[in-house]
Amino acid sequence: MRKPARALLVLTVLSAFVRALPAQDTLSLDPSVTSVVTGGFWEAHPLYGHYRIVVWSGGGEHVSSKLRVEWILEDSKTQQDRVIKSAAVDSIPDWLWSLGEPRISCTPRRCQFTIQGTEPHVLEKASWVVTLRAAGTLVDEQRR
Repeated sequence: MRKPARALLVLTVLSAFVRALPAQDTLSLDPSVTSVVTGGFWEAHPLYGHYRIVVWSGGGEHVSSKLRVEWILEDSKTQQDRVIKSAAVDSIPDWLWSLGEPRISCTPRRCQFTIQGTEPHVLEKASWVVTLRAAGTLVDEQRR
């Protein structure tokens, strides 16, 4: 047997023992999630963490959305973050508005997010400013 043929035979045999590796992460993400924004910082001594805002959208001709604010606990003992609270924003009813991407802005004293929306049937536009607090509290919901 010639050397190139022998090398090819060896590679073929070895490849049969190599397990196929996944080409991408196998974790599933809900396909209706259209925006995820993470940022800011909250503290309720001894707990602390950051905020995450998630928007889901669906529909054909009239796209509508729902939004949740999550408080993510940063656990220094386990080195694993986890959601400790998830809340809707009362002034943004689920599936009534078609929502854009939230924008978080923070100062040393507070974090807020703004989001734009369009009512999908009559095309009324609105925007909201929501102040985020520690311990799962939303305040100062303002619709403009």
